[in-house]
Amino acid sequence: MPLPVIDLQAMALASRREVERKLTRYLCDTLGWALPKVPTTPAHVADFVNGAASIADRADCSEGHAFSVHILISFLAGVGWADDPACSTLRAAFHATGLAFDTRLDLTLQRAIQLRQQHEQAQPLMHGISATLLLARSDSLTEESLWSALLRMMTHRGLEPGSAKALYLRYEADGCRRHKLPVPPHQVLDGAQEQAYRYYAKRLPQPSDDLLNLAALPRMLLLEHILLAITFGRFFYVNPLLGALHACATQDPSLSERPYVLQAFLDAHTRALTGSSHGQ
Repeated sequence: MPLPVIDLQAMALASRREVERKLTRYLCDTLGWALPKVPTTPAHVADFVNGAASIADRADCSEGHAFSVHILISFLAGVGWADDPACSTLRAAFHATGLAFDTRLDLTLQRAIQLRQQHEQAQPLMHGISATLLLARSDSLTEESLWSALLRMMTHRGLEPGSAKALYLRYEADGCRRHKLPVPPHQVLDGAQEQAYRYYAKRLPQPSDDLLNLAALPRMLLLEHILLAITFGRFFYVNPLLGALHACATQDPSLSERPYVLQAFLDAHTRALTGSSHGQ
């Protein structure tokens, strides 16, 4: 009797889906207590695993131990961590020379765990800064106060001061693409001009200065994007784990309540991180 045609590709796809379902269950069962600290819910984990699986494939981590570990790193550090300047230490571990691939992968995971622990400790402070900036009247923000607040957030995030400008510009460009806005023009000093500024004790221009020259709506959208990218990762707006945050960020930007909706989200996350039922 002739055998039916066997679709090997369909079999491989079915096997892969079963692996993803098992990994989803494992994450929910093992890390269920930690999901509110992400913040996420079990309902969002399946979509996350599906998206993170595609990223693992592109990193040549499509099977076995490497597949599971790469997805766990994305769970801890955020999807797209390999292209996030805030995760440069993870990228360095993943591409370290002289080490076997499995060793590099495990090293990256250990660093991701450490960064996640440090990040969760710092996030309540970062949320406080974000809420202050988002709720501030436009006429109460100065160039110095805005840049100083952003620097404090980046410091809490564990970033070196020397990387602040490049990271800001990266996130700003992402926000402009996301919201279809033109990139603000920035004043760039050459070496002689910078020396002159320092000689006369003048404040050096910073990239966030130009944010204050924008109209209210684009200023709010860009500032919100930059703050959330520093706090939740460069690709927070496509991270399936952050569904509740996405719901806040898709509020009609013309609504005056938008900053308060986001503040409520940040307050709830702070309570989850600190174990406080009153946000204290």
